[in-house]
Amino acid sequence: MDFDKAVELLLHRAVSELHRDTADRGLDRLHDVVAGELAGTRELETLRAEVERFGDASAATRERIAAALRSTAAHDHDFEARLGAAIRDLGPSTWAPVTFTGGITSEGNTLAVGQINGSVHIGQPPHPPPAGPVARAAPGLPAIRSDIGVPAQVVGRKKELAALRSAFTRAENTGLPVVRTLTGLGGVGKTSLARAYAQRHHADYDVVHWIAAGDPSAVESQFRALLDDLAPGLADTAEDVVMAAHTQLGRCRGWLLVLDQLPDMGSLSDLVPPRGNGHVLVTTRHVDAGDRGGPVRVGPLRPKAAARLLVQLSGEDDRRAASALAGLLGHLPLALAQAGAFCGTTGMPLAEYATAYRDHPARLHRTGGLPDYGENVATTWELSFTRLSARAKALLTLLSFVAGDAIPIGVLLAPANPDEIAAPPELRDLMTDPVTRYDTAKELISYSLVTRCATPAMVNVHLLVQAVVRDRLENRVQPWLTTVKALLDAAWPTTPVTAVSTARWRLLRPHAQALLDHLRPDDPDALDLRHAMATWTGLTGDPAAARDQFTRLVDLHERVLGAAHPRTLAARGTLAHWTGVAGDPATARAQYADLLAARGLVLGDDHPDTLATLGKAAHWSFRAADVPEGLRLLTGLLRARERVLGPECPTTLASRQDVAGWTGRAGDAAGARDQLADLLAVRDRVLGPDHPDTLVTRHDWAYWTAEAGDPVEAHAQFAELLAVRERVLGRDHPDTLVTRHDKAYLAGRTGDVAGARDQFANLLTVRTRVLGPDHPDTLATRRHLDYWAERAR
Repeated sequence: MDFDKAVELLLHRAVSELHRDTADRGLDRLHDVVAGELAGTRELETLRAEVERFGDASAATRERIAAALRSTAAHDHDFEARLGAAIRDLGPSTWAPVTFTGGITSEGNTLAVGQINGSVHIGQPPHPPPAGPVARAAPGLPAIRSDIGVPAQVVGRKKELAALRSAFTRAENTGLPVVRTLTGLGGVGKTSLARAYAQRHHADYDVVHWIAAGDPSAVESQFRALLDDLAPGLADTAEDVVMAAHTQLGRCRGWLLVLDQLPDMGSLSDLVPPRGNGHVLVTTRHVDAGDRGGPVRVGPLRPKAAARLLVQLSGEDDRRAASALAGLLGHLPLALAQAGAFCGTTGMPLAEYATAYRDHPARLHRTGGLPDYGENVATTWELSFTRLSARAKALLTLLSFVAGDAIPIGVLLAPANPDEIAAPPELRDLMTDPVTRYDTAKELISYSLVTRCATPAMVNVHLLVQAVVRDRLENRVQPWLTTVKALLDAAWPTTPVTAVSTARWRLLRPHAQALLDHLRPDDPDALDLRHAMATWTGLTGDPAAARDQFTRLVDLHERVLGAAHPRTLAARGTLAHWTGVAGDPATARAQYADLLAARGLVLGDDHPDTLATLGKAAHWSFRAADVPEGLRLLTGLLRARERVLGPECPTTLASRQDVAGWTGRAGDAAGARDQLADLLAVRDRVLGPDHPDTLVTRHDWAYWTAEAGDPVEAHAQFAELLAVRERVLGRDHPDTLVTRHDKAYLAGRTGDVAGARDQFANLLTVRTRVLGPDHPDTLATRRHLDYWAERAR
């Protein structure tokens, strides 16, 4: 008794029930015979459930049913007779064998199982094979019916199927087979796509044959099966079965040969017939697949299609949870099918699976699988990993700790001082030799583990490849985190903020954020990286976001390092700065005042950081319109610097300049004038009369002299300063032009209206030439010219 055949027939009955098709009476009788003996067990219910979820029954379920039937038949000959009679009543097996060898392919509301051998499929009613020969068969050869089932569809792959068909049909007819290749990451669905193409277009070919090329040792036997169909008996006498099969295919008018999961591109030429009017469809992870027409690259599913597949496989109509989980899995078909199958069989909600995946991704990478696919997410790339060179493995590991898209290997792996980077020896050559760097990247690309980015010197890595690579490291993660942080530091932009440095920041920002996701919050590298990211967020135009980031960072520093730690105090200072820049000077002043007290306690009143904080507190007091408080703080800073640094230190002299300026702004112009006169004498002696700082003091002295009510003396001072600045800085220097502007203005205030007009006219010509007609200084000069010209009439 053929118990395995009975199980397959029961499987077909389950398929029919699933789609409410009218089953053959013989199958009804077989079902009744078996169901009676399996009453009280769940085997038949399990079989139907697995067919409904996956389109096939697991090997374990099949074997349990067969074992139960064998056990019954061993002690009940009547049962064996009834079972045999039920099978014989089916007559010559129209429906058997019904061997499922395909993977799950689905689209819309139809769940389909693709297959190569057998004619049972889910998604359409089963059709018996045609009784007669195919009319297009070549003369002298038997018609070889495609043993693909009725065309099935796949989720979200319409464009890829259309591109593949176009790639075949647009090829020029040269009498040679047309080879087209599906390439892409393992688990992306290349086999399912090839199967769907074969199902959809099987009627366009006289012969369709599928070669599972992943196992080179089994290829010859599969070509022997093809040869037996094309020329029965020839395989027994042929010296080379593959070559004989090629010869017979060449005599057919139209054929499709699928070479699935070809591992070694060097063997492709041996498997493709040398001539013939046929198509060869290759699936491989290699991108250099010998496809003259260009490979059809298969990528992850689009988000909506990925979510739809999860809903179909799990049976749970929670679109929001499906979309979220699909995003976590990078829309990779294998991972989606694995997750959907797990949820479908266990009843675990998609949202709970997503939570578990965030907490324990490595465990779920190894959990579950599909009846017709021998790998799961944790193992599907194992063969590719083992074939990589040591350099390529190191590079892939490095790339697993940054963002998956637009990884700038040309920047990240080109530090100015590579000897200062703590990195594995396998990465040394990549950091010093660009040829080695890109050649190693090419190796990863050849296995579809990374893909080229549209921008040169950049690559992409799928997030699940990154996750599995990290899983394999186990407890060896920390050294890689240190290396990535060091490379980011070396590539980090420097001030001043320019178009180039801003572009570098935007390039590295997602990769810095990705590294943060792998670092512990209390890791010093994480704190340092967050500080740098928040700073550049503000420097590139978003002070409010910088303020918010530093608010969180200060809390983190206080929890991890303590409130008195120098890095915590530094973070508080930067928070106060961006609070002010974001438009809240009063809060910034208060924050600096609190920080000043804290630094005084921790560091002492005369510590450089304490004094810098005192200056910041004064600055934001002025910005908050509290000039008296600002002047009080600024005067205190001057006294401290005189005490700590000495009265003639350049930093002390700069504080004297600031105090004098704010004395004038506070309403004491004469006091400002006198302080600046004293400062000018010191700077002349200490720095020299032509030093830039001395010239600034002379300019401010002349300005406050005028504000104190002596425009004639101020005009004379500006005239002397102008002669020095023209000699030291040049006639077109911006500071020289400012002095010319102020001198012209004071000429008018002293009564020389025509002179003011003429000087502003000359200055306008120079500023237009040097700065441009729309520069604010040029426009200001034009307004003054109009004013004094009107006064001179």
